[in-house]
Amino acid sequence: WFHGKISRETAERLLRPREDGLFLVRESTNFPGDYTLCVCYQGRVQHYRVKYKNNQLTIDDEEFFENLALLVEHYEQDADGLCTQLTKSLPKQGKQDFCVDPKAFIEAGWVIQTHELELRECIGKGEFGDVLLGVYRGERVAVKMLKDNSEAAQRFLAEASLMTSLIHDNLVKLLGLVFNNQHMYLVTEYMSKGSLVDYLRSRGRLHVTKKDQINFA
Repeated sequence: WFHGKISRETAERLLRPREDGLFLVRESTNFPGDYTLCVCYQGRVQHYRVKYKNNQLTIDDEEFFENLALLVEHYEQDADGLCTQLTKSLPKQGKQDFCVDPKAFIEAGWVIQTHELELRECIGKGEFGDVLLGVYRGERVAVKMLKDNSEAAQRFLAEASLMTSLIHDNLVKLLGLVFNNQHMYLVTEYMSKGSLVDYLRSRGRLHVTKKDQINFA
């Protein structure tokens, strides 16, 4: 149901036939860093701004969610102020199917043994699950935990596979992966000042110009 950066007009064109409750989520075009929930109701498309506030997502400043998936799940159970309950998602077309073999990471030397990694407190939430603070070889690291989901596992490994080929001073460095019977962990260098995206979506809006953002890219 997440369609990324598409316009309001494109969303309305995609949402057909306009059955009540048919929906998608897109990036906001008017408020960069926020999202828009687009919902069909009585033959029209309603657009709800999903904004970041105190590092959480909200539509009405009353209900707050840690990520988009939880927000969508809430409104699938109850309209709770929306024009209608979310009943049917519109999948993004052309979704890529990943097929990544964990053995490739083992053979390439990217695997970290469980006993080498010390896990500490949760420091955030990611697409795949919690992000923990950890210690590896005496250094603080960030550890992404994978939720128990086979489809997510492929996407998780695909992200790791991409990171093994991206080495640059301005990119977070992948240190390795941990495989055990219960979880998979992706271990990266620890960025003590947090996420650049979160900064740009919050207080950074007041300080970072369009020119700065272009330079970041």
